[in-house]
Amino acid sequence: MSGYGRTEPVVSVENLHKVYKSKRTPFGRPVSVKALKGISLKVYPGEIVGIVGESGSGKTTLAKIIAGIESPTKGRIFVKKPIQMVFQDPFSSLNPRMKVKDIVVEPVEATRKIQKHQRFKLATELLKKVGLDEDALEKYPHEFSGGQRQRIAIARAISIDPQVLILDEPTSSLDVFVQAQIINLLLEIHKRTEAAYLFITHNIPLVINFAHRLVVMKDGEIVEEGNAWETYNTPKHPYTENLISSVPSKIFSLIG
Repeated sequence: MSGYGRTEPVVSVENLHKVYKSKRTPFGRPVSVKALKGISLKVYPGEIVGIVGESGSGKTTLAKIIAGIESPTKGRIFVKKPIQMVFQDPFSSLNPRMKVKDIVVEPVEATRKIQKHQRFKLATELLKKVGLDEDALEKYPHEFSGGQRQRIAIARAISIDPQVLILDEPTSSLDVFVQAQIINLLLEIHKRTEAAYLFITHNIPLVINFAHRLVVMKDGEIVEEGNAWETYNTPKHPYTENLISSVPSKIFSLIG
């Protein structure tokens, strides 16, 4: 498989395992939970990969390991830098004590020094890219709606021009109309960049509108993988078929 028109992947994981060990039970025995069970996956430049599955399937664990937030118990991982992640809840992912002008340039300042006038210019440009005005710079996260906060989170994520952007349920906390706005924003950004997207969601009808490929996860394993529309129209695994049939598809008419 050559990938999305390229030969070298920007993400490559091989035989990835993740085991969480909880505190000992009253009987003195530790409890282990196998969150990932031998995941192997490659993602190519410019490719949008939808990673779908129910809660507890291991999607977010996989995302956090790829992003470097967590370490695998076993397996190999290669990720081209820079990489950024947009989380499900934009309110909890933004520092409530920081102004927007500081939030969006934070990743840049972590990698290099920038002057005060450069900070203002960069912050303004980033907000413009996500459809927010300059007057948002001096405000705090609580002064915005959920959709606006997610735009701020996206502005922060794209500030260092990531080669890989992980989107962990980025629209699930938003109403359907705002979901469509955020998806369209992400697609506009994708057209301007070479970034690969890993879009994590439980909603197959949402992600097949723009994903090139679907990866279906269940109980820490990949049960099906293939072209997004082909997988949606002719699922090979019963679990994939159940996911498709159980999720409303009204989002279709709102994206585009």
